[in-house]
Amino acid sequence: MVIDAGAQDPREVHFDYESGGKSIYSLVASGDGVICGATGIPLRVFRFDPAVGGIENWGLGGHGGHINQWARQGGKLYGAVYSCGSLMEYDHTQPFTDAALGAGVNPKRVHYAAEARDLYGRPHAVLAHPDGEHLLVGGNPARGLVGGGLLIYNTVTTEARILGREELVPDQAVMALTALPDGDLIVGTAVEAATGGTTTATQALVYRISWATKQVIARWTPIPDAKTVADLIVGPDGLVYGLARPNHFFVLSPETGEVLHTEQVTQYGSITGMQAPRTMATGPDGGIYVLYRDAIARFEPGTFAHREVARPGVPITAGIVIDSGRIYFGSGPNLYSYTLDR
Repeated sequence: MVIDAGAQDPREVHFDYESGGKSIYSLVASGDGVICGATGIPLRVFRFDPAVGGIENWGLGGHGGHINQWARQGGKLYGAVYSCGSLMEYDHTQPFTDAALGAGVNPKRVHYAAEARDLYGRPHAVLAHPDGEHLLVGGNPARGLVGGGLLIYNTVTTEARILGREELVPDQAVMALTALPDGDLIVGTAVEAATGGTTTATQALVYRISWATKQVIARWTPIPDAKTVADLIVGPDGLVYGLARPNHFFVLSPETGEVLHTEQVTQYGSITGMQAPRTMATGPDGGIYVLYRDAIARFEPGTFAHREVARPGVPITAGIVIDSGRIYFGSGPNLYSYTLDR
């Protein structure tokens, strides 16, 4: 829109241009060999079938946000949307409905609450609970407020419960989620407030939520003065492996609270990921694979030793999916994969 000197009304100027595409925000494996994901601003959902090599993509009613993160539960894919906190359910085997949020049948909005925007409108973490039924969404408010909340949604009964910031850690965001074999949740936090907000918190935490009571039962500070715990994963040895910005790797015993290992890892580039970074995954060989900005690394459970797996030559910006012996990640608008048996 342009207002010329001396004019009262604006005039519109239309033009076309070539672009490199929209950045990938999140990826997820469908469970049957297909890779799905979403881009941001505008929100597009794509489906890539490695067997045929074709990519399809669709809009979501012209929505300007993005699906920050996905998880698979009960054969369906679930994604949390910035900045309203809507939880979407997508069956990639059925036709896609390009409709406004809440109006489509696939993806369809299965949960939204008025308080979602002010508790997890910026959904940093999405987790499929090991009970096979529940889906969890945690994050930061969309604007202005301090401290995040957590949605607990039953994909079978559609029952939902929201834990408010006062039931968690009032002045910190829910940044990362993983679950122990007994179902208890391990949460990583970030001290940064939502856009326009300020906080007195100074150190990011890791804390444990009892699945039985939904109460915080333990909290730890694995990296003093770290502002963000970017990702967490429970290893095959039952220990919690984590990343804290800007470049810390740590290992924590969830039973004793002992920090077993800390290390600054700089040779692979900085910790990466979009607004909901999922950059750690267990591979078929039992190793923990981690995406960094410049390289893919493998960490050995037990010894905590690590090595470079691949350096793709492009910045790694989103991920992580390991499926059918390949590791998938995004670099800007492009989808890449690497064969793990090399």
